[in-house]
Amino acid sequence: MPYKLITAVDPSQGLEVILQYLNEVTGGLFMPSIVFMIYIVLGAGSYFAQLRIKGTADAAACFAASSYAMVGFVAILSMIPGAINGVTVVEVAILTIVGTAWLIFSKTTGV
Repeated sequence: MPYKLITAVDPSQGLEVILQYLNEVTGGLFMPSIVFMIYIVLGAGSYFAQLRIKGTADAAACFAASSYAMVGFVAILSMIPGAINGVTVVEVAILTIVGTAWLIFSKTTGV
């Protein structure tokens, strides 16, 4: 199946045109893979930063924090037509719910 060449896209219309082109050429895998990559970088970065600063790290808090950041990132990307599909939004929402539940239930209440 032939795909549209980059010369057919007018990049002067904005960054969203380039993102739509990249997502179209890769069969809709470009933006979800970018979202996943940023999710992993945020989670690992916050985990290792916490480990370096405090000496211990809370994986549940890092997972939840990166999930919350992804909700905002996906909300912004969903404003670009054709950039994020509904499946990616649902996956991020599920990850956020799981991260929040893990964070809530991993903490002990104390005395």
